[in-house]
Amino acid sequence: ETVLSTIVFARLATLMAMVLIAFVASFSPLCTVPGLRSLSLAILLGVLVVFLFLTWRRSMEVSGRMLAFMKTHRITAFLYRVLAILAEAGKDRRAILTAGPLLVLISIFRILMDYLSSQALGLSISPTYFFIFAPVVTIVSIAPLTIAGLGVREGTYVGLFNTIGVLPADAMAISLVSFSFTLWLCLMGAILYMTTGLNKPEPDKNATS
Repeated sequence: ETVLSTIVFARLATLMAMVLIAFVASFSPLCTVPGLRSLSLAILLGVLVVFLFLTWRRSMEVSGRMLAFMKTHRITAFLYRVLAILAEAGKDRRAILTAGPLLVLISIFRILMDYLSSQALGLSISPTYFFIFAPVVTIVSIAPLTIAGLGVREGTYVGLFNTIGVLPADAMAISLVSFSFTLWLCLMGAILYMTTGLNKPEPDKNATS
């Protein structure tokens, strides 16, 4: 449950960073996505309400009693434990406030990677459009419809960039090149973890200070 909770928490946090960027970018006169400002604001407010709910002790006590029946079933018990871990993580506001700016910075680098992919393909597109379109793609592809969002992401890129006159083939190429960079970064991280992380000795639990 801890691993799954970590993945869910990281995905949600990254999504929120992208939504925040989308909200800021929606004020640009170049924004061609209708309703982007209202959608991003609604998501941000909704997540804020959920966050406050998870970090308010009284609400957790009430919800814990309401969801107590989940503990008695095999599948729902697993879900209950995942929710409990997420709620516990949500209580550490200092860590969240520290990680928030870092996640926004990582998201900006992710968007700039899309822009650099377009530059590598010889396309002349304003970087502002990537700050508008990339968060929308993230929001759309978060649904587990395909493996790693393949197809959904490319189709969304094609539709969005078509609004500014970019050819479908060029938009799909941007998405695929950027995704390949992401795969390479993940592979490098996996190799680094296997060569260093797995070789670290476990702390001696019996050691006394």
